[in-house]
Amino acid sequence: MTTITVPPTSLPVGDSVFGGSLDDVDNQIAITVDRTPAGGLNALTADSTVAFAIAVSYDSGATYDLQGSGGPWEGGTVLDKHGNPFLSMALLTSIEPGTGRLARLTVTVAGPSAVVVAGSIVTS
Repeated sequence: MTTITVPPTSLPVGDSVFGGSLDDVDNQIAITVDRTPAGGLNALTADSTVAFAIAVSYDSGATYDLQGSGGPWEGGTVLDKHGNPFLSMALLTSIEPGTGRLARLTVTVAGPSAVVVAGSIVTS
């Protein structure tokens, strides 16, 4: 299992791509995004959105297969059915076993300005 903590990071409008290798035994990826940092989704309006896509390469990066996606999640305070604000959002996806696999996370920000994201990426 690998855990990567993502400190508050300002992502510009457009696509930001992050990648790395996966342990041979990993079969799932979980991404949790904190909505609450200054400049994060809860501090913005619904005009700002964030979406995620996870892709995995089984051929050393020659091609990537989409494994899961989430969003777009809009800015502003979004309430659950009990009237409490959502503090985070999550994406969990299964991945095929293999050796030498690479993962690519694409974060797409849309709207009038950058969005601050923070959270974690866990592979297991």
